[in-house]
Amino acid sequence: MKKILNSVILAALLAACTDYVAEIDDRYGEWKTASVTPQSSDSETSVSSSSSAESSSSVTLATPCKTETEDNCEYGELVDDRDGQTYKTVTIGTQTWMAQNLNYETANSYCYDDNASFCSKYGRLYTWEVATTVCPEGWHLPTKAEFETLFTAVGGQSTAGKVLKSTSGWNSGGNGSDAFAFSALPAGSKGNYGDCNYEGDNAYFWSSTEYYGNIAYDMNLFYNYDAAHLYNYYKYYGFSVRCLRDEGTTPQSSSSTKISSSSDTPESSSSEAKLSSSSVTPQSSSSEKAESSSSKVTEPAEVTTETMTDSRDGQTYRTVTIGTQTWMAENLNYETENSYCYGDDASNCTKYGRLYTWAAAMDSAGTWSTNGKGCGYNKTCSPTYPVRGVCPEGWHLPTRTEWNTLFTAVDGSSTAGTKLKSTSGWNSSGNGTDAYSFSALPAGLRDGNGNCNDEGKFTYFWSSTADNSDFAYFMYLYYSNGDAYLNYDYKGNGFSVRCLKD
Repeated sequence: MKKILNSVILAALLAACTDYVAEIDDRYGEWKTASVTPQSSDSETSVSSSSSAESSSSVTLATPCKTETEDNCEYGELVDDRDGQTYKTVTIGTQTWMAQNLNYETANSYCYDDNASFCSKYGRLYTWEVATTVCPEGWHLPTKAEFETLFTAVGGQSTAGKVLKSTSGWNSGGNGSDAFAFSALPAGSKGNYGDCNYEGDNAYFWSSTEYYGNIAYDMNLFYNYDAAHLYNYYKYYGFSVRCLRDEGTTPQSSSSTKISSSSDTPESSSSEAKLSSSSVTPQSSSSEKAESSSSKVTEPAEVTTETMTDSRDGQTYRTVTIGTQTWMAENLNYETENSYCYGDDASNCTKYGRLYTWAAAMDSAGTWSTNGKGCGYNKTCSPTYPVRGVCPEGWHLPTRTEWNTLFTAVDGSSTAGTKLKSTSGWNSSGNGTDAYSFSALPAGLRDGNGNCNDEGKFTYFWSSTADNSDFAYFMYLYYSNGDAYLNYDYKGNGFSVRCLKD
């Protein structure tokens, strides 16, 4: 099974000879060839009160308005003055979206397979450069963060695909519930050489957020997966466009009732551009509580450092307090089953700490606590948070939400990589400022086949948040840019562990 991590690396390296279909397949093949269709994860229970995650009272959720038998949604209408075409619109939470794909004809926009009937059915496929300027007046191409806001409003990213997909048109029983009348259709995509692929299987929507160089972020939906995904692709691909109404313009008719949540709220899934504590509330999965939107950005001068000793083997680690969290400022180096030194070289354990499979990081054997017992590859589990995992007593493996809290504290994921990376050891002048004394080193990884890769280029840290039975979330940093990222990958990989104080 091809792993999402590989495709992210390929995109980041900007391999000029990457073939379009191979590039798409790196992300898509995992779902297409899966013997068991992954479903949305219910593997997490609510975060313990000892966790730093706080419930949010400011997240606006939308009320589903559509069922198999009834459509109680309230639609607005948008007339594009440029060509007179009319589109349905729908308000979901605080956002008003076009409820149909844009079909405005311009240069570098295409019908799937050059067939006009597909434009009528799916709208046009646009290159990124065109997509950023093609929306009608008063509307815009959404940012990556605005897609994440949509995921939050519909109950979380792990189920957003199901509720945003249309009720027909998706292959192999992959239709959605269209509970919020977003009505996403499987329009497929167009490559650089005129080849069109994945009609009926996938939907790709451009965001306006650039990733790096000739690559930008998009939102993906798959026929055989309940989640929505944020990936990055070359800007010359042809993807669909959904326009979002500008703030301050005349609202459209609302399709949903706003409700203020006082309980668990959905969690942010990935690193977002400018994750500002004053503007974006990090989402949690359907079973983790979100961080408060009022989280304070921490200045480097406010950081405090100490040490802690692991009573199990006597090793001492530096620690650092950033905002409300206290982190180990070095990678864990406790030897346990299914943990490894990079390249099987003990000197790399001394330098980088050990690389743990997710099962080892979660302490699936229940050696130190039962909170993560039974959580491993090809297993769906319900851990009790916080999960101590392989961490010393009084510390735990951070959740995806808690990684997002760290990003917020250092003023956003788009610069967190620079601030969290060490000042030496990274390839090609990719060192960081280490402004917060987190001192992340490029420890690389050990893949499921026992091969070690990416030393000097990447660092990967496990979270305790699973995506499904085979994949779990992790945080990673890359030598060639200053971002911090959250993604998910194969639980059999060996990644570093940074423990967080309870």
